[in-house]
Amino acid sequence: MNPIPISARKFTAAAIVFSVVLSFHEAEASIIAMDDFDSYTAGNALVGGNGGSGFNAAWGSPGANVTTTVVAGTMSAAGINGGVNAVQVAGSGNISGARALDPITATFYVGALVRLNAGVWDGSNTFSFYASNGAANTGINSPGAANNTVLTFGMRNSTAANDPSNPLTAGSGPFMLRAGTGAPPSTASVIPFAGGIATGSDYYLVARYNYSGTNFDSIDMWLNPMGAQGAPQASLSLTAGFGLTSITNIFGRAAVLQTTGAIDQVWFDQLKLGTEWTDVVVPEPSTGLLGLFACGFALLRRRRA
Repeated sequence: MNPIPISARKFTAAAIVFSVVLSFHEAEASIIAMDDFDSYTAGNALVGGNGGSGFNAAWGSPGANVTTTVVAGTMSAAGINGGVNAVQVAGSGNISGARALDPITATFYVGALVRLNAGVWDGSNTFSFYASNGAANTGINSPGAANNTVLTFGMRNSTAANDPSNPLTAGSGPFMLRAGTGAPPSTASVIPFAGGIATGSDYYLVARYNYSGTNFDSIDMWLNPMGAQGAPQASLSLTAGFGLTSITNIFGRAAVLQTTGAIDQVWFDQLKLGTEWTDVVVPEPSTGLLGLFACGFALLRRRRA
């Protein structure tokens, strides 16, 4: 039998590596929707922006007293690296503009970079993301109502006694889960975090919206996750049947941000929705791909031998 030429061996090994890497990427191809905002022009309002993928409409208008602007800047946390743009939210008491999705009726993940870019996180400052069934439906406050309680995740401060977002409360933290827009006990779960939100620091939040088969009745959250999925750092459950039956929009909401003097400005970037953990969280420094390439080159060396 004639030996296989070295060039053919190289091609075979390269083809194997390519096919394995391609399979790896296909395994990650369960992203529902994403937007990195890099296709937009810095300085323009976000409304009307139609970049990213997986959405079925452009970004909608923010509510009264809130502005959303594309800004030039790079954000990074937990291995999630933003590009050249982010979105700046300023103002208070309303949504930051919604983006429509095809109806979601299964458990999914949402990831987003967030930053307090200017101002001080104090008082009752709040910025959170809503996966909702309408472009402006912030839902019913806890304990909620059947089929109409919206679960939300984000950042919040409080001065109310015993509020888990009050830095003076034992085990408190500014990264919170709650139902609707209500005050305690709606702010029912936080990730304990000493020191509060630092101006100019980037954080990566991941939330999992859990579908029971009929309703989104619970939510989990992680702060700056990397690698394999671990236990949630915060969780919140509703009465069975009180959550939404489907998700059709995602939007942010700013509340009680400082609008005079030292104005509060919140940035967000790398908004991504996916059906799997690995759609929104990067593995520890690319170990998966490095391992695949190592296997491919080891195979090439064996063939040469």
